[in-house]
Amino acid sequence: MFAVVLFFLETSSVAAAPSEEVPMKIERFQVAPGNCVVDRDSSCRMQFVFSWELLASAEVCIFRAGEERAIYCSPTEKAGRVSLELSVSETTRFDLALKQAPEKIASSSIRILAVGRQVRLKRRHLWSFL
Repeated sequence: MFAVVLFFLETSSVAAAPSEEVPMKIERFQVAPGNCVVDRDSSCRMQFVFSWELLASAEVCIFRAGEERAIYCSPTEKAGRVSLELSVSETTRFDLALKQAPEKIASSSIRILAVGRQVRLKRRHLWSFL
């Protein structure tokens, strides 16, 4: 749910100046599952499913935020879905970009939720030592 909300917030305000080329319109970009629960100081290694829908056919690539090398590039299509095995150790954003111009057109995140002593201590009441 978090990833879908993040996507709509980032892509809803796409506008172009009259002299510029109209940017690629995207209907949806998401990653599932959007959350991964791990033990503290562990990483999440599992299959993540990336899916997207564009208004026009295009070649797109998926990038881990902050990296220049794509983790996947699609053939020319209007909608796509790919399952990738990834290892993620902290909350990570993934960007969808056109293959010809690697400027992001959408983003989605995988949120890492660490469970451990730190989480349990916060739930304990001050008077629980009795």
